[in-house]
Amino acid sequence: SNTKVPCLLSIAPVKNDSNIITHYVTHIIDVTEQEAIEEQLKLAAVALETRAGIVITNPEGIIQRVNSSFTDITGYTNADVLGKKPDILSSGRHNQIFFSKMWHDITHKGHWEGEIWNKRKSGEIYPQWNTITCIKDSKNNIKNYVSTFHDITIRKQLEQKLESMASTDPLTGSLNRRSIESRFNEEVSTAKRYHKTFGLIIFDIDHFKRVNDNFGHDQGDEILVQVVKTAKSTLREADILGRWGGEEFVVILPLNNIDETLLAAERLRMSFKTMET
Repeated sequence: SNTKVPCLLSIAPVKNDSNIITHYVTHIIDVTEQEAIEEQLKLAAVALETRAGIVITNPEGIIQRVNSSFTDITGYTNADVLGKKPDILSSGRHNQIFFSKMWHDITHKGHWEGEIWNKRKSGEIYPQWNTITCIKDSKNNIKNYVSTFHDITIRKQLEQKLESMASTDPLTGSLNRRSIESRFNEEVSTAKRYHKTFGLIIFDIDHFKRVNDNFGHDQGDEILVQVVKTAKSTLREADILGRWGGEEFVVILPLNNIDETLLAAERLRMSFKTMET
């Protein structure tokens, strides 16, 4: 065969009793497999230093190694977590059902992927997208678990911002008509299912057209903003305020009866009266 292979070559002289070289001994070792192993180790080292955080545990879940991105994301160094379990990162946000489902997938599918909230060394709770893979040997025995994760805080913030933009009125910040209709239908369903009541208040601004006609739409917009600000400071945190359209607003008061709703409506009226003076 003319196949070329990498070899480790060594040559040693052999001398007789008169210290004369009589022959040479050549030692040749095929290092193909050794180079392949070294290349795999180099690749593994490069893989460990990606932007993703990486945690490697033994079959018992004890951390054996983390990479530098793990430290950048969590604040924990390799020395901090070596010999410990990954639950050092637990945020407490997930129940046992969540983890049972996770380990069911890891055990039966060999991997799990999903969103999980963890806690940094500083105490800050943050979201991450995590992939956990089970590594087995040739005899199908578990050798390691490898967890790879990315900090998705910025993505979650963007999602929340987009969701807020889609559900709120851009001028006043209250829920828009589509969202308030959806919340109303939810309250109706809940009330029917549990035989509960809820309150509904609809109000508008008297003679609002005159404000726009006499002082301009900018002044009219400012009044709408102040009305919503006043209403929010008067209502309970659980109450739901939405702009129905123009100068019309809707308030949903979960679990309120008619008397409680009337009192809430009167508090709103008085707060608007105070605002006007």
